[in-house]
Amino acid sequence: MVSRDPHDVSDTPAADEPLPAEPDQGETAVRPGWIAPPPAELRTAVGSGPAGSAIKRQSVASERKAGPQSKQLIIGGIVVVVMAVVLVVGLVLNKVNTAIQNDGYGSATSTTATVIDGVIAVGTKTAPVSIDYFTDALCANCGQFERQYGQQIAQAMDEGKLTVRYHLLTYLDARSITQTYSTRAAAAQLCVATNLGPEPGTFSRFHEQLFAQDVQPQENTFTDLSTEQLVDQLTQARTAVGATGNEAAVGKALACLRGGDTAAAAAANTASEARLTQALGGVGAPVVLVGNKGVNTDDVNWLTNLLAS
Repeated sequence: MVSRDPHDVSDTPAADEPLPAEPDQGETAVRPGWIAPPPAELRTAVGSGPAGSAIKRQSVASERKAGPQSKQLIIGGIVVVVMAVVLVVGLVLNKVNTAIQNDGYGSATSTTATVIDGVIAVGTKTAPVSIDYFTDALCANCGQFERQYGQQIAQAMDEGKLTVRYHLLTYLDARSITQTYSTRAAAAQLCVATNLGPEPGTFSRFHEQLFAQDVQPQENTFTDLSTEQLVDQLTQARTAVGATGNEAAVGKALACLRGGDTAAAAAANTASEARLTQALGGVGAPVVLVGNKGVNTDDVNWLTNLLAS
């Protein structure tokens, strides 16, 4: 056995001495060489103390930083989704509200026209539904209206369900390069309806062509249709509906077109403006009246509803 230095007061055993065993749970005495752990109430829990407090502070700070960022990301994602839904719904509604009604039917082919006090009536006298339609040949919104609803109107007239009374306005003259286009186009339509009204489809086709996207002049631009271009539109209209012969009536219509007499158109415009003002308090186009009541033509089903009533 190795002797110990008598001056060494340490309780640490010598290198070759066995370490004292941990006392049993029941023992109360502390054996020499055993360093007992501190009582539980004095022990430092894991994660506590100065180092643990620092870690906790860092964790709380990270959560505070991440919290607003996470909320912003969530809110941003929700906003993107909502905007996408709104966009899709808007596109669908726009497609529905601008859809061409009865697309593929074409222009009216069996209807005739009659001029009464400057108003052109198209359709049968026995049609259950009749409307007064106010339009200006230079009006851009009128062109859109004609292209969207013209074929549906044409079919209803051909089937004897609808009569349309065309009121030709001229209030947009000043927006044409010649300062007279609305009046000249109105006069041309009156010439055709007066002289070729009995020809099935001729007036309807001529009227439709004046509002075609590649024919109708735009407001406030440097071009509109000349008299000879209006004559050419009449020739095309008669060809489209298969009208032949009737040379005397055609001659009168052409003479009327080329004569440049706009007095009848001006008088008709004055009367139509008075009617509009009485019904709605002002002048505008396109406008549809049933009696003296305006029809909401922003509703894509306006004519369908009228025909069903």
